[in-house]
Amino acid sequence: MKKVLFICVTMLLICISGKATERNLLLIPYPQQVSIKQGNYNLTDNVKIGADPLFTQELKKLQEVLTEDFGLKSQIVKPSKADISLCYDASFMQEEKEAYQLEVTDMKITIRAQMATGIFYGIQSLRQLIKSEAGKWIIPKLTITDYPALSWRSFMLDEGRYFKGEKVVKQILDEMALLKMNVFQWHLTDDQGWRIEIKKYPRLTEIGAFRDSTQMEWYESHHYDGKPHGGFYTQTQIRSIIKYASERQGIFMRYTYEFKKKAVELYRQGKWIDAPNDIINLKNFHDMIVRWHHLEESNTSDCLKHYGTNKKWSPEEKYELVARVIAGDTITSVAYTVGINSGLLAQWIRKYKIWGYNGLVGRRKGRKPKESAMKKMNINNPRKLNESEYEELIRLRAEITYIKAENEAIKKEIALREEREAALLKAKKQQSSKNSKKKDIC
Repeated sequence: MKKVLFICVTMLLICISGKATERNLLLIPYPQQVSIKQGNYNLTDNVKIGADPLFTQELKKLQEVLTEDFGLKSQIVKPSKADISLCYDASFMQEEKEAYQLEVTDMKITIRAQMATGIFYGIQSLRQLIKSEAGKWIIPKLTITDYPALSWRSFMLDEGRYFKGEKVVKQILDEMALLKMNVFQWHLTDDQGWRIEIKKYPRLTEIGAFRDSTQMEWYESHHYDGKPHGGFYTQTQIRSIIKYASERQGIFMRYTYEFKKKAVELYRQGKWIDAPNDIINLKNFHDMIVRWHHLEESNTSDCLKHYGTNKKWSPEEKYELVARVIAGDTITSVAYTVGINSGLLAQWIRKYKIWGYNGLVGRRKGRKPKESAMKKMNINNPRKLNESEYEELIRLRAEITYIKAENEAIKKEIALREEREAALLKAKKQQSSKNSKKKDIC
């Protein structure tokens, strides 16, 4: 019996190990929808790959992934004849610009999207799915439909304290791309270190980029490790890293307020500011400058700044913005002026229309906090009552007992009254039914 049970369990494990399931599908982040089928697709050397003309950059990235990650040679062919096809689909999930579909069948692998970003994310999912088994590269047969749950997926690297270097930063960007993160926040200056070359002020890096030792343990500690530390990025290296990030679809860096202001000033003079090295589509870059110009004209130059979204707005400040909209200003213009999301302002306006000024007052969720005097009370060791307090306590208890008894009497009286009324109503119904029967007989 034990032998038969052992054989059955072994066969079951073999069957399970040969088929991918949602539970053992290792994808980070996990897709929105997954449909797994039985079997695997085998990737062989000299893989045929093809793409829509819109996705030539992504095709190069796929070729690079196959060679560097898996040692597979590839051959570029027409998408219809390819083993792996990157297809453009204008109607695919139009409301989700970064969406993609990855389909693995017996015959081929297809990545479908309406934007290059979606194709790039599909390639990243494919990278994670390819596994080695018995000397072969295999991919489970499945269909994945995916789009980001969050529009802002960022990684912040603080090099003000510790310098990492160009190689490490590029490795981080590669990992971000694999995990479909799209914002790189780079902290390069602080009182502990200045990490970016400014040619006009060379002493910023000559002095500010290096220290003779590092403080250990905690803030204001007098313990130092005695090891020199330092370093900074030249402007050439910064440009190289920005270009490297732009090649990993979706990862972007924000333009500074000073850059935007300068670009708008030159645009008014009929000139274009020099585009950063990572700009691929010059027309889109120029269109963005025109938008900055219109924003500044309709509002102020402050609307080009990046405002913090964590500010706590008082009811008075909220009311001022709402009043401007009610007076005739557009929601978008008011929101841009103060640097908040237009949707947040629209929410405040809706609350004001429903509840008035009270709708702009932030309410705490959950139970109300205890009074400070109550927090200080020691419940475990209460203070002893004096004679007058004790007499008052006895009086209050007696009064509570009397009120309870009176309430009970009132409840009983109400119940009796309801019973009498119910009986009278029943009697009336019976009498009316008897009268109606007599009329019928007549």
